[in-house]
Amino acid sequence: MSRWTHLAGALIVETFEEIPVESANAYFSDKLLNAPKVTGSERDADLFLNVVPGYNGCTWNEDGTKVEFQSKAVLTLAGSLRDRDQGTVIEELTKFANYIANDLGWMIEENTFAINDDGLQNIVTISLIDLVEEKKDEEI
Repeated sequence: MSRWTHLAGALIVETFEEIPVESANAYFSDKLLNAPKVTGSERDADLFLNVVPGYNGCTWNEDGTKVEFQSKAVLTLAGSLRDRDQGTVIEELTKFANYIANDLGWMIEENTFAINDDGLQNIVTISLIDLVEEKKDEEI
C-alpha cells in the first residue's frame, strides 16, 4: 500500500535586484532551474512561478525613457507525493528554502506551507523562514 504526503504552500521572494519587467519571468525561471526538488516516487511537487504584477522600482535611461523593474515573485509548491513521509518532505523543503535564501540570496517574505501526511493522519503548517540555516562566516 502506498503512503501519500500532500504539500501546498506559497512564498513571496524579494531579490533586491533591478530586473526589467519584460524579462522578469525569464530571469526567475532561469534562477529556479537548479532549485532542489520536493520529490515523490511517482512525480515531484510542482513549482509554479508568478512574477508580481506591475513594478516596484524604476529608473530612466540616458535618452529619458523610463525603465520599470520588478524584484518580487510568488512561488507556489504543490504536490501529492507518493511514498514520502512528513519528515522527508520537511527535509526537502529545508534544502529548497536554503537554496532560495543562501544560494540565490533572496529574502523569503510572507509564506506558509501545509503538509498532510496520510500515514500520520495529521496536517502541519510550517514557515520556510524557520527552515533557513544561517551561513557560517567562512561561507559568506
